[in-house]
This record gives sequence, structure tokens and C-alpha cells, in this order.
Amino acid sequence: MKFSDYKYERPDIQQIKEKFRQLVQTFESAERLEDQEQAITEINHLRSTTRLRYFAHSNSGNG
Repeated sequence: MKFSDYKYERPDIQQIKEKFRQLVQTFESAERLEDQEQAITEINHLRSTTRLRYFAHSNSGNG
């Protein structure tokens, strides 16, 4: 499958903000380093997928 074959779906910004807020809260309230590391991993994944969606949209001629 080529990159151009992927269907663009606009991200739900409110959903992303809420998920980010929850992950930050999880990080702040974590009692173990491992839990903080997991929260950071999920935050980074959320940021990466959001950036990839933006990049795909902005380079598809739609943005």
C-alpha cells in the first residue's frame, strides 16, 4: 500500500486534549517510576500519531 492510498481522518482535537490531560494526571499521581515511564511512553505515542496525521494531511494537497 502506498502512502497516498491511506485515507485521511481528521483527528478529534477535544479527544486528544482529554487523553493528554488524563495521561499527565496519571504521570503526576504515579507512585512508581515504572508508571511514570508508561505514562510518558503513551504521551509520546499520542504526540507522534497526532503529528503524523497532520503531516499526512498537510502534504496531501488538503492543507
